[in-house]
Amino acid sequence: MGLRVLTVVLASSMLMGGVCSWFRFKPNSRVHHLLGGDDPRYLRTYFAATWEPNGLGLLFLATPVDSTDPACGGALWRYDTTSDSLEELLSRNFCALALSADGRTAVLSRGNSRDGGYLLCYDLVADSLKYIDASRDDAIDVAFSKLDSGKLYYSSRKDGLYSVRLDGSGESLVDNSVRGYFDLTPSDSVVTLDGNPKPRIDPSGRYVIRPPRFAEESWGDLDLIELAGEDTSRLPSRPFEYSHVYYANWSPDGQSVVFTAHEVAVGCPPSVPYGPPGGLWTFGPLGLPE
Repeated sequence: MGLRVLTVVLASSMLMGGVCSWFRFKPNSRVHHLLGGDDPRYLRTYFAATWEPNGLGLLFLATPVDSTDPACGGALWRYDTTSDSLEELLSRNFCALALSADGRTAVLSRGNSRDGGYLLCYDLVADSLKYIDASRDDAIDVAFSKLDSGKLYYSSRKDGLYSVRLDGSGESLVDNSVRGYFDLTPSDSVVTLDGNPKPRIDPSGRYVIRPPRFAEESWGDLDLIELAGEDTSRLPSRPFEYSHVYYANWSPDGQSVVFTAHEVAVGCPPSVPYGPPGGLWTFGPLGLPE
């Protein structure tokens, strides 16, 4: 079976703008604050969160202090849930992060999300970093193959989707129309979303989680899309009444999601935070069938 690209389009945006809010907003009981965004003295945004396979550690990118815009890229950090501790692993600015299935290797794009960047491979066990000799230096997104642990896919801002091995060999153009965010199904089929938010497919390969394309679309509630029929459910996942939510990702068991959110003021650009910068939140359990 050949590689296919599936683009998911929602039929309705279900806008909620203009609703008067006379009551105090209370988040759903399944929304939980995890990290950051709660102290205005530390102006940085956490994004691109990715759980380690055992669920005990979380890798993410963090913008520099006094910057809340993830478009500029961020340093690589790790959160240890057992000790409730944070550690900066790499201080460079990266715009994309992918973690191997065994949790030993991270691939990052060194750059920002406006221009993309070149690919680097980071061995988390040996604490070593090496350059991946890919032909393009404007990678905006990256994902490990689900079928071959030594292979990855990346999207070039200018030229489309490529596959390449970790050692830089075997590079090939997969689809020149995929120049933004994507994810892979268990069979390595490529999934993109209408409006270009970052899609994330659950471990079973049945669902994709979709952040809003813009804040006013749902004021921060995530969409759960069934890939087989493209049925969509809106999750009551926003932590604020008016939330800007992005970079959602699944837990290893597929029963919760982690995402970045900050509060926004109605009428202001979503990139302008209203209150503390973007922290990491979780929503779950989802109660999806095993």
